[in-house]
Amino acid sequence: GSYQTAVTGLDALCHALESYWSKRATEASRVLSVTSAKLIFRNLKKAFSGHRNLLSREEMSLASLYAGLAISNTGTTVCHSISYILTVGFEVPHGIACAVTLPFFIKFNSRHQPECITGLAKNLGFQNVDDFAEGVTGLLRELGFSQRLRDYGIRDADLGLIQQKSYSTSNIVNNCVGITKKELRDILKKML
Repeated sequence: GSYQTAVTGLDALCHALESYWSKRATEASRVLSVTSAKLIFRNLKKAFSGHRNLLSREEMSLASLYAGLAISNTGTTVCHSISYILTVGFEVPHGIACAVTLPFFIKFNSRHQPECITGLAKNLGFQNVDDFAEGVTGLLRELGFSQRLRDYGIRDADLGLIQQKSYSTSNIVNNCVGITKKELRDILKKML
């Protein structure tokens, strides 16, 4: 169904973007990341909108393949680290759980290490980092998903658990920028 298309498409987008800013990214993996993300920004909304848009679906399956090949070399990063507890503890579907954090880490990573984001933003046709973050937020909105944690039943009192569980995964250290517990808490608070 179209809901499944949206959720799995967002997961593929996370794979594409996170693999680009992974510490283990290579030139080859980044070509796959950019190719995948371009296809997703161009086709996910069309594939989702319920028309039997077979070309868009085909492009999305290619995008998913490229992103999968990229993360098989690079692994995922902080967005996936946070997503596991959102899914297991709060029943937020995996693709959404990863994607809601993307705009925040696009900005965070670019503030601390611009080179792991600015080239990606330009390659994808965005004017700058803010435009890129807004592009992801806009896509979430167009697919009908909130970016606010409270809309998924998460309260301020839950942030400590989310923070703690995010650090129990190995992929958080794979992010191009190290994240302190306080920085993660601040980001989670902004997401509420």
